[in-house]
Amino acid sequence: EEKPAAKEEEAEEAVETPKPAAATPSKGGNGRGEFAVTVRGLPYEMDEDSILELFATSGEVVRVEVSRFEDTGRPKGIANVVFATEEGKDNAIARDGETCGARWLSIGEKRLREEAEASATLFMGGLSYTATEDDVYNAFAGVAEPVRVRIATDRDSGEPKGFGHAEFADVETARA
Repeated sequence: EEKPAAKEEEAEEAVETPKPAAATPSKGGNGRGEFAVTVRGLPYEMDEDSILELFATSGEVVRVEVSRFEDTGRPKGIANVVFATEEGKDNAIARDGETCGARWLSIGEKRLREEAEASATLFMGGLSYTATEDDVYNAFAGVAEPVRVRIATDRDSGEPKGFGHAEFADVETARA
């Protein structure tokens, strides 16, 4: 049977060893609370596990996201590596220009795509090549009335290109 004093000492030790604050990504450099880098130039045969192994010396890796071709699923040689700490991210960036196999690595901080500002103009892709401006006005009838419709045409032939824009009075109408 264990003495109560020993249990108290174990409890005190657990309280005295909190996790370091740096291990919690409270505010990452990319605006999502993540410490992430984008790596370009990776050998095409590298998968998530081999990339994780490659960057384990930089710091604790939380996640690896490999960019792949949609049609084949093969890696593109680009990956995002998310670290637990800013120090891990900085250590990885310091490795920019290293070689991996016969390839040079380009390593930089992952940037988020900026969200597009709300607009009263809608892009319309995949339009029929026979669609007219009147067809577009009729398609929006009863939903929202466009102020202006433009269908893109080839400069030389004047033939429709299969896309266009519909402009509305304001953003709220465009969202309707």
